[in-house]
Amino acid sequence: MIIYIDGVRLVDLSADAQPASWANINGSGKIHKINSVSNSAAKVSGYYAQHVFVDGLQLDPTSFGEINSFNRFVPIDVSGLTFGNNGHYLKFENGANLGEDSSGNGNDWTNTNVTQSSDSPTRNLAVLNQLFTDGGVAENITNGNLKYQPLGTNQHNAPVSTLGIASGKFYIEANIIVGDGVNGKQIGIIDEQNFKTGAIDLSQYTKSTIMQWTSGSATIKRDNSTTQSSLLIALNGDVIGMAIDMDGKTIQFSVNGVNTGTAESFTGTNAFVGMSANVAANGCTFVFSENDWTHTAPSGFVELAAANLPAPTVNPAANFYGEAYTGDGVANRAFTGIGFNTDWLWFKRRNGANPHLFYDSVRGNTKELNCDVSIAETTTSDFTSFDSDGFTLGVASADINTNLATYVAFAWKANGSTVVNNDGTIQSNVSANTASGVSLVSFVGNATAGATIGHGLGKKPDVFFIKNRQAVDNWPTYFSVLGATKHLFLDDSAVLQTATNQFNDTEPTASVLTVGGIQQVNGSGQNMIVYCFTEIIGFSKFSEYVGNGSTDGTFVFLGFRPRWLLIKRRDINDSWRLFDTERDPDNQVDKILLPDSSAAEFTGATAGIDFLSNGFKLRGAESGVNASTNNYVYMAFAQNPFSRGS
Repeated sequence: MIIYIDGVRLVDLSADAQPASWANINGSGKIHKINSVSNSAAKVSGYYAQHVFVDGLQLDPTSFGEINSFNRFVPIDVSGLTFGNNGHYLKFENGANLGEDSSGNGNDWTNTNVTQSSDSPTRNLAVLNQLFTDGGVAENITNGNLKYQPLGTNQHNAPVSTLGIASGKFYIEANIIVGDGVNGKQIGIIDEQNFKTGAIDLSQYTKSTIMQWTSGSATIKRDNSTTQSSLLIALNGDVIGMAIDMDGKTIQFSVNGVNTGTAESFTGTNAFVGMSANVAANGCTFVFSENDWTHTAPSGFVELAAANLPAPTVNPAANFYGEAYTGDGVANRAFTGIGFNTDWLWFKRRNGANPHLFYDSVRGNTKELNCDVSIAETTTSDFTSFDSDGFTLGVASADINTNLATYVAFAWKANGSTVVNNDGTIQSNVSANTASGVSLVSFVGNATAGATIGHGLGKKPDVFFIKNRQAVDNWPTYFSVLGATKHLFLDDSAVLQTATNQFNDTEPTASVLTVGGIQQVNGSGQNMIVYCFTEIIGFSKFSEYVGNGSTDGTFVFLGFRPRWLLIKRRDINDSWRLFDTERDPDNQVDKILLPDSSAAEFTGATAGIDFLSNGFKLRGAESGVNASTNNYVYMAFAQNPFSRGS
């Protein structure tokens, strides 16, 4: 038996108990079960879009799916397969007979306690996110992650939707459940910026707009302040409607199809639907599918489904690449098939205390920087060229390609060539990929505080790190969520610093970044390099979160499945931690490299992370990623976007 996931054969199994023969599976009298282990009460928790069994043929994944333009395995029409005598094709389309066989063989199945859901792997609707929790929320969500009721009083837990709204018009309904009175319920939207610790009372969030029931009356609150009062109260069995216009930044609430109050304005960039209740048994069942709505949506408003979200503008596979490889000790080893012209490369030997190596097309193929130490740039023959479809290594050194050693390489696409940029007070040479939000910038310092440098992104950078190529000095690192008065050092585990000298207390703009007058960022007559990044929906995200010190750790929404994730604890001295799917393709992802150290790769026993389709979930209490109430910043690049067409 061979197992494939997303078209890739699964070979790294903790146990591999193969059946002695096919007869043990398809022999006369053998019982088949779906979603259950034979002779066991164990069951699978999840969705099935289809179930196909082919008798008498050995097929590979190409019979069932294909790779789309986003390098993702997606299903194809399988109705033309030859299913064989015992074969079946279950579509799960007939709600009255979910086990109906569509193969033509009449091999119907018997359904036992399985329900049909409008949400499926091939029709992805919003549901409530069980992973967004501060403890106690998950067990309160049932009925296909649509029904929410707290188990106790004063829990104030607020589950939110798996899909966020960045643009467009969407309508959602909620069937109200009143367990012991109409009080203590809140329903509405919160902005993604509030996703730091976990679920709480919705009204405690800034950038939230909710309808609230208190003492027998209904009000609308925005940013925890009442804006409308004496509204129609929703009782048990009533239907709350929410018409969310993200483009106009308004939300209109309704009760049983009748608007209550006026459309309320709100702020924010990515709205999520949620509910909280502080009384046991109060709650609601959300209705995200238009097929199940009780009332008609306002004109132009659609269901909250992945198919209605904006299509990705960037293909991650065409702009970012990673590869884990084993050294062969052969000079001029070429890596091809990457699919784009590489411009910035990051190498690290995994099984040795060797440096992190940076090469970029702006400085040239012989110029090496190390982010784990503060040394100046060196000239080396370890690397040969940036190629149109990959890259080529140089001599077979221990740092990059010694025989049988293990390595990882990451590659980003910039512009492929540099242009002169005169947007700032200092001229710069820039290779910018405005589509993916990556820019490589070189300039010669002038030691003038407040000097500006053009970066070519066309948007304000969310992260940049800068290095004086000629000096033994640190790598000051800017995060927009921290502000220009603060910085970290990429090459150091130091706590978050507050200083004027690095960025002159001046935020970058869509055209320039500002530096101080010190050697570290602007040495007189010295060559500098800056790596700049701005968020692109579906490709990259640079933000912060707060740890909770639990194995049921903080969930961080990204809007994509991460391929590469860099985390830094900022409250105390602690190393940067790098996780990725090249070295660790399966959850939990716990193989760690430290960018501020040459240390070999190690496994973080309590630092595991689940890489999910829309973000990541911390699964351990390791201090470097999830200490309780501690603050962390992160950089993430995508494997696959979580949206239409991907």
